[in-house]
Amino acid sequence: MSNTALIFSNTYERVETKMNKNVLRSEINELVNAYKEDLFFGDEIELLSNRIHSLESSIAVTGQFSVGKSALLNALLGEEILSTRRIESTKVLTRIRSCPSREEAKVTLTYLKGDSRTFPIEDIEDLEKYTTFQGEEVTDQLASVDLYWPVSFLNEELVLVDTPGANSVTKSAFQTTRTQLKKSSAILYLFNGQKGLETTDHELLKEFISDGKKVFLVGTHIDRIDVSKDWDAVVKSAQSNLQEISDLDIIGVSSIWGLQGKIESNDILLSESNITTLEAVLGDYMASGDYHRADLRSIESDYMKLLMEIKKVEEDQLDEEREIEEERERRRERLIAITELDYADVETYGKTLLRRREGSVREMGSRLEEGVLRDGKDILHTVTASYATFSQQLNSKMQELAYGMIDVESLKHDYINHLNHVEQIYLEWGETIEASGHQFVEAFEAQVKRADKTFLHAMKTMENDVDIQWDHFDSILMSIAFEPMRLDIDLTDFEVYESQVDKEESKRTKLKTKLSTVEKEQQQIAKTLDEQVSEVEKNKKSVLSHLGERPKPERQYRETGMWFWKKSVPDGYDYSGPNRWDERYREMTTVYEQDLTRINEVNRELSMKNERKRTRTLKEIDELEEEIHSKRRAFLSALYSIINDQSKIVRETHNERLNDVRQEWERLLTIQEERHSTHLQTIEDKFVKFVNDSKQTAIKKIRVL
Repeated sequence: MSNTALIFSNTYERVETKMNKNVLRSEINELVNAYKEDLFFGDEIELLSNRIHSLESSIAVTGQFSVGKSALLNALLGEEILSTRRIESTKVLTRIRSCPSREEAKVTLTYLKGDSRTFPIEDIEDLEKYTTFQGEEVTDQLASVDLYWPVSFLNEELVLVDTPGANSVTKSAFQTTRTQLKKSSAILYLFNGQKGLETTDHELLKEFISDGKKVFLVGTHIDRIDVSKDWDAVVKSAQSNLQEISDLDIIGVSSIWGLQGKIESNDILLSESNITTLEAVLGDYMASGDYHRADLRSIESDYMKLLMEIKKVEEDQLDEEREIEEERERRRERLIAITELDYADVETYGKTLLRRREGSVREMGSRLEEGVLRDGKDILHTVTASYATFSQQLNSKMQELAYGMIDVESLKHDYINHLNHVEQIYLEWGETIEASGHQFVEAFEAQVKRADKTFLHAMKTMENDVDIQWDHFDSILMSIAFEPMRLDIDLTDFEVYESQVDKEESKRTKLKTKLSTVEKEQQQIAKTLDEQVSEVEKNKKSVLSHLGERPKPERQYRETGMWFWKKSVPDGYDYSGPNRWDERYREMTTVYEQDLTRINEVNRELSMKNERKRTRTLKEIDELEEEIHSKRRAFLSALYSIINDQSKIVRETHNERLNDVRQEWERLLTIQEERHSTHLQTIEDKFVKFVNDSKQTAIKKIRVL
């Protein structure tokens, strides 16, 4: 590569984006001159030069076949040159290029093999046989037909292309059209002005717009409609359908009037055909230069990329020593990559062996679980039989217990003994489960240790080209202990039905004690009454003894007669003495009766009060007795109900216990799996680190000359 390339590469620093064609062509020419002998970039630069020198933009004329494409082109050319059949006729791409005058008009045929032939245009038949399906077999050998004709809206960079049709039914013609439409900068899209836009037209226009194409939308055959009335409706319908795509100007033309107007120099027909409006629009497009900006941007982008590649290569060549060092480094990296792959194989193999060990916990644990569950079925039968026996015994004692002939405590004692017997059965089963669990844990721990040794042996005997000191890893593996685990399985005890009779018995004793106290108080009241009455009687006797006997009435006499005839004759009785005695006796009796009444009244109140207390106490005792009896009946009913329904309860409880056993066993399996997983992960982490350390040691030993 020439040293001048280093200077020229600075062009990269000064090139601006969006260069015009002349500047870009000049830059590429300079690049060709500087690198035309370069073996590495020469071909690529020459290709870029060919692209800029042969840069050509085109307006593709398309639409559904028989829409009038060739007729429109003839109107634009001003002479009926192209075939205008009603059936699909255009077969070969016809490129219309601008030339200064009709005298210089010609046709160039380009063959598929690459050669070409040019001849003057004589009449329409000469061109038709090269471009249509109805032409001679020579069309099968042609790639394209170039027609040179004076066209006002074309220049040397812009050509007009007649395509077979956007919906050609011929595969080759359809592909030719699609390829040309992709290459073209703009699309002159025709639709039948009588029918308006169809669904196919709508889809094609949407595709062109999305591809960034400039689209000129032309409605043909307006000579067949009332332009003043019908054309506005066609335009509004088309704009409504195209509103979601883009705002496009729609031009209606009459190709027949346009061609006739040009041939006859009839300005009226020419104006009504609207051909001149279309030509003006196309002329503005040509003058704007928009057609080649997209092509230039593509070439410019490739040009900038090529400059960057050249700059990079030249910078690399300025320091050959660095390139050699980089090559050495690349070789070293390749050796490192190979080494890493070898060690990666070892790591992958080891991880695979470890992961194969997953799942061994559940396989071993499931076998032991089956035995435990079988024992559970036998225990259910034994416990059910025990409840049936106790239920029969209880049934025989029901009446005796109901009338208090049997001590509740004795029955409760029998019931608790029964429950303790059942509980003992389950405790023994629990011990069996625990023993099975320990057996499983111990067996699995032993299996893990054996598997660890097997893993180390497999790694030692693995066929590989790596240098690993497996004896050192053996010591690492031994340090990873699989610690034994204490297994605790919780079995729920049966709940014992607790009686509340003891509390009522204590309350009854207190009430009876209270009743006894009340009765003693009543006796004391009666005794006190007797004593007080005796005292009153005693006082009465004492007073009576002092009063003495009741005196009798004294007889009264009166004297009658005189002197010696004077004599005493009875004159009634004197009752004053008895009356005084009777008065005193009444007074004494009244006091006695008052004292006795007072004593009786006081004692009656005390007795009534005490009787009320006794009545309340007796009522409380009766209520308590009824409550005790009710609780005894409730206890008896509940106990009897429990015992008689125990078969169902035992089955449900037992099934729950079996579920508990399954859950506990599942928990045990899960714990063991987690322990095993943690153990395997620890081994894997240590193993990976050990392999990586060995790999780093091997990499440090790599030397590249």
